Amino acid sequence: MKIKVEATALKNAVKALQALQKLSGEGTKKTSEEASGFKGRMKVVEGQLLIDVANNGAYVQKAIKATMLREGSVGVDLIEVGKYRLTGTVTIEYDHNVNLVHFSTSKAKYDLPADQDAADVIENTKPTDYEMPIVAKVPAEMLAQAAALVAIKPGLKQEEMRMQFDLRPPGADGMASIEVMGLDFYSYGRCLKKSADIKVKSHTRFILKAASLSTILGSIEGAVVDIGVERNADETRMVRFKAADADLFYPTMEYIFVDPEKVYQETVQGTINCTFTALRKNIREAIATVRTVSSSAATPLTLNIKVEGTSVLMAAQEGGKSSLAKIATSTAKARNGGPVIMSLNQHYFESVLNLAPEVTPLQVELWNEKMVIVKASEGTSVRIEYFMAQIDPDLLEESAAS
Repeated sequence: MKIKVEATALKNAVKALQALQKLSGEGTKKTSEEASGFKGRMKVVEGQLLIDVANNGAYVQKAIKATMLREGSVGVDLIEVGKYRLTGTVTIEYDHNVNLVHFSTSKAKYDLPADQDAADVIENTKPTDYEMPIVAKVPAEMLAQAAALVAIKPGLKQEEMRMQFDLRPPGADGMASIEVMGLDFYSYGRCLKKSADIKVKSHTRFILKAASLSTILGSIEGAVVDIGVERNADETRMVRFKAADADLFYPTMEYIFVDPEKVYQETVQGTINCTFTALRKNIREAIATVRTVSSSAATPLTLNIKVEGTSVLMAAQEGGKSSLAKIATSTAKARNGGPVIMSLNQHYFESVLNLAPEVTPLQVELWNEKMVIVKASEGTSVRIEYFMAQIDPDLLEESAAS
């Protein structure tokens, strides 16, 4: 095989495909086999370079525009390819006489041992059912944004994230919807989008492992993503995301489906203890101020946020050291004037802030002295929320140490 491709397109595809190795386990040490690389296959077809990988029942293929000089396919270590300093136009050539794949530009050349065994494994393990019924068509940018907004990082290393999808046909307002949730044991992010551009044939729900998913969906450049499902009776076993430049097959996870609207309504029917509204940058500035007392970035602080009258203060302490910062807010209110204190896991809260939109004011609410809701946006067509359990500082320290 021999082709020419643009370096930027090649690097972006390799980076997205590398994310699939996370399916081998989040927060766990890699085996010696995993540490040695991550195998993929490069296949040349007319006008395209197809790069695909398979891991833990999932399969992903990315397509890149290319100038074909010679047909063929070859297995390569994508970890090594991702390290290469490639610019401009890249010529990729497999020389079977020496079993090397050459990557050449005007400024550099790299030789990588081929791995045809990896190419054969991918060919034999990739999904063969390409006739999954299409249940929805969603704008690629909308799907990627929804997944990215809820991709919360677990506060504790041993936790596993999952991503829940709920696709609904048009309702009374005439618009179909897609709702995506990122969940772990303590918290979740929720993004609900309604649009005339979303097409849903039948109500469909499924849960996927969150590792790598938002990264791969974010790499799609095609305009529309077709979503297909493989069902066994009423159970969805496999989900396919198909776009002009990408094809993803993901096995589902067996979890009880969470009804976020039911959780929300049950929560807000209780007592709101305090609330404040602030820009993301102002809350992050307060966290940066107080976290200087932390002796380890790996262990989260307990952020104690006190709302009293119209004043909002953030405090943290560790080993006899303490810090305090004022949060610049646009509104603030505490029940009976306060003071009311909410205690949050620093890592969870920072993860939410990193995901939330930059310019949209964030409304932070404490309900029933237990649940914290962060609302980034709410309206008829877009709704973004994050739920976090208020943390008992003693339990947090015990969990982090385990």
